[in-house]
Amino acid sequence: MKLYVRRTDKVRLFYKQLDYPVADAKGIHALVLSGGSAFGLDAAGGVMKYLEERDIGFDVGVTKVPLVVQSCIFDLVIGDKNARPDGKMAYKACENASYDTFLQGNYGAGMGATVGKYMGRERSMKSGIGAYAVQLGELKVGAVVTLNALGDIYDIDTDKKIAGALDENGLLFDDETAYFEAAAKIQNMFTGNTTIGTIITNAKLDKTALAKSVDGYKAFCDVNKK
Repeated sequence: MKLYVRRTDKVRLFYKQLDYPVADAKGIHALVLSGGSAFGLDAAGGVMKYLEERDIGFDVGVTKVPLVVQSCIFDLVIGDKNARPDGKMAYKACENASYDTFLQGNYGAGMGATVGKYMGRERSMKSGIGAYAVQLGELKVGAVVTLNALGDIYDIDTDKKIAGALDENGLLFDDETAYFEAAAKIQNMFTGNTTIGTIITNAKLDKTALAKSVDGYKAFCDVNKK
């Protein structure tokens, strides 16, 4: 799928401080993907409460502080703007967490996700949250992504459009001239383009190796965008 991922500077800075090799923290204790834009950051408090009650966190002597990183999509224009994830919802999600069941589509962070916004919100298509994983021997690598892209989505093998802007009849829109005309009218093309995700693996990586992996992947992406 042709995606461009964007994180806020605050999230990037906080996570960079945690995974910096000389930082005292050994890693994070939880990662939260949510909707609600910046309002959704309240959810991290519920996760921290759940972990603190179970004595999970960074030991500071008098208590253990759970290190929770969160990233949110911008979905306030979809549905009720006041329907946002909060600490209670996140706490309940922790209680219901399971290795056996992962709901994909219009669940959790995927509730307000959409794609194909070039032609306006009313012509966009509903998307959601999804996951994929591969295994090579004992090594397992997976990804969880909430797809909230500005543009259309293509199958990586066939290059066929599988989701995106819709025409007046509710079918996939396919008029490049109209696309360019619509794009020229958008003052900020990245508004609403907040696809977020995480990579999960059972590989034994310390912070130095992880930092090198992230920097290497970023360099690879930068080269391939030129």
